[in-house]
Formats: sequence, structure tokens, C-alpha cells
Amino acid sequence: MSSNDLTGEIPIGITKLLEIKGLNLSRNGFYGNVPNEIGQLKVLDLSINNFAGEIPQSMTGLNFLAYLNLSNNFSGKIPSGTQLQGFNMSAYEGNTRLCGKPLTNI
Repeated sequence: MSSNDLTGEIPIGITKLLEIKGLNLSRNGFYGNVPNEIGQLKVLDLSINNFAGEIPQSMTGLNFLAYLNLSNNFSGKIPSGTQLQGFNMSAYEGNTRLCGKPLTNI
């Protein structure tokens, strides 16, 4: 669903899609909060939207993630002691107000 000019908040109904393994909502106009209990995703791309604030704590429960891209969206600190710190710096590119491992502006 990338690059479709979708706007608004991510629909809460997306959390009901229990079998979905990948979600690419990049390059849209989504804003607000990322829903809690987003599933057991292996791929998550929320880059280049209009999200603001910190990376939701609920995302620390995505234990099966193999690919993550949160670039150009968030601020605050990457939750410590989680798999979110194991991704390459490019997963967080363009988040000038984001800090924590793996970023250098700790």
C-alpha cells in the first residue's frame, strides 16, 4: 500500500489481520499513533509519512521483525534493550530528533 496518497491514522482494524507478515505503508500521509498490537510482522515499513513523537512502546513486541524502516517520522529515544536497536542506522534515517543505539547521536 506504498505510495497511494493514503492519509489519516492507520486504521485500528489492521490489528485484526493476524496472518499478515508484512506491512508497507511508506510514502503516504499517515499521521497520529501506530496502533498497539500491530501483529507478528516480519516486515514493517512506515517511512516517509507524517507520524510524530516517539517510537511506540508496543513496537518492542515485534520479535519476528527481519526488516524495519521508520525513516523520516519519529523523535525521542529508540527503546533500549529491544530488537529495535539491532537494525541498521538506515532504518531510522532522516529522524533528526531520534537518538539511541544504533544511532550515533546518543
